Amino acid sequence: MNKQLILEKVIDLFNNKISAVDVEIKEVQEQVKSSPTAMESHSDTSRFQSGTLLQNLQRRKGELIKAINQLTRMTLETRECAHVGSIVALDSEDPLYLLLPQGADFLEFEIEGIKVVAIGADTILGKSLNGHKIGDSFTINLPKGEKKRKIKSIS
Repeated sequence: MNKQLILEKVIDLFNNKISAVDVEIKEVQEQVKSSPTAMESHSDTSRFQSGTLLQNLQRRKGELIKAINQLTRMTLETRECAHVGSIVALDSEDPLYLLLPQGADFLEFEIEGIKVVAIGADTILGKSLNGHKIGDSFTINLPKGEKKRKIKSIS
């Protein structure tokens, strides 16, 4: 699997999310302008609530931009242990997993007929994969119970 192609796809998906957030930001900015102030009669959404929503959207956009910046700086070299930027295949019928920087979005997509799941390094599975080598077995503690997996390849 071409690691560069996968990283480009993830960056493209994040850019699409940024575009969607930009649209939401513009909509909320218009809403803030027309929302009543604390001294005016109230509606379903006050200016304060709209402002809070706007701040959250702007923070979300910043997180996506930060993730893209981190992805563009990732090296394509393969290391012995799984780390942020690694593509990991497990022994089961699971998809390929791309370890993203901490706090990055969960993404699921198909590329060249292969299912890829991009996960943050701070997720349960991300923490389980990080630092392991090919052939290592590990257990994932999930709410539905434990799952045992073995690392088949790292690129």
